[in-house]
Amino acid sequence: MGCLKSIFAMIGLVTVVALASIVGWHYRVELKDMYQDWAADSLTTGDIATESVGRPGEDALRAALRQNAAMESDGGPATMTLNADEMASLVAQGISRSSADSFDSLTVTLGSDRIILDASVVTEVFARELLGRFASILDHHEHLRVSGPVRVVRPGVMAWEPDALRMRAFPFPGAVIGSMINAITGGSDGAFLIRVPTTVGDVRVRPDGVTFYRRAD
Repeated sequence: MGCLKSIFAMIGLVTVVALASIVGWHYRVELKDMYQDWAADSLTTGDIATESVGRPGEDALRAALRQNAAMESDGGPATMTLNADEMASLVAQGISRSSADSFDSLTVTLGSDRIILDASVVTEVFARELLGRFASILDHHEHLRVSGPVRVVRPGVMAWEPDALRMRAFPFPGAVIGSMINAITGGSDGAFLIRVPTTVGDVRVRPDGVTFYRRAD
């Protein structure tokens, strides 16, 4: 009897596996889309405590530059905080002039110690050798999301160093992210370099703003 139960159990297991395989093949496209959505979400899981989305603008840029000038002056404030619009305006300056016309609907979201950029991008801004076979399945315009931390790298310069990048729902491996950022900025260090007051020694990104701390003399 025990042997018979084992046989029936084995038959049941094989049947379940076979059915799962049939269902998986039948819904392979839907499953692929579900995986891509999960992969995209994993780029920002834990990045955003509460959304704080900013858009670049002339007024916001002027406001950010005024705060920069005040903190850089003798006797300036010990800290300054930029809101999402002001930070987005500074980030937009990190995009090279040759690439600026290739971006549309640019937004910046402030997370916990991270900055997230979303934009519609003309895919030709990236060198074809960077995209490889992936280039053939992309449209002329694609949604780009870039995420990463920031740090002060030298007096007057803050680097936003993306460690996650996806186009459409496809995450790119870390090994090529630096090269793709260079294609956007026209730089060579895989980062968005943002001018900050020379007096700044540290920076902290939170959902409600980016705070800069005056360097101790």
